[in-house]
Amino acid sequence: VTLGVSEDIADGFTTQTTLLITVGSDPPLATIGPLPDSYAVGDIIEFTGTASALDVPIAGSEHSWQLRLGHNEHVHFATPTWSVAADDPNLTRGSFEVDEHGDETWYELCLTVEAPSGLRDSVCETLSPRRVEHAVQTTPAGMSVSYEDEGLQVQGPTVIRPIVGSTQTLSVAAVQNSRTFVGW
Repeated sequence: VTLGVSEDIADGFTTQTTLLITVGSDPPLATIGPLPDSYAVGDIIEFTGTASALDVPIAGSEHSWQLRLGHNEHVHFATPTWSVAADDPNLTRGSFEVDEHGDETWYELCLTVEAPSGLRDSVCETLSPRRVEHAVQTTPAGMSVSYEDEGLQVQGPTVIRPIVGSTQTLSVAAVQNSRTFVGW
């Protein structure tokens, strides 16, 4: 028997998967340990994972991790650094550093495990950025400001919401509407 599942994962992004269901088998259950509520650029995100089937632990060697960085309308895939814990052969742990990749980003960390029966389970957790608001004012109002890191032209006054720890670049044309730029 097969089952198709579709899920909205963040801001219009959708993920789909098809799963083979084997009747009479006990599927594994993957679990990701607690993650931070949010992140800033430069943060080190540490993670752990465990799994079991019928309450029997599944060895960490049967775990695999994937990191997804969603940015605007596309996703980057990576394998974070991880290993089987030295003190527990059924626990995996790892970490990754949050990169600066623009304002409209999010991370998704996924753990996939395979039970001895050959059945698999995957679980994903989404991490959201911490943001800070900056007011962009122009005198007079309505002048154009280039928000270079995002490739946007905005008119003041407006508010931008970059991720905490990111570096942003704003610029203006030297002359707009017969007015000369004087300074910040």
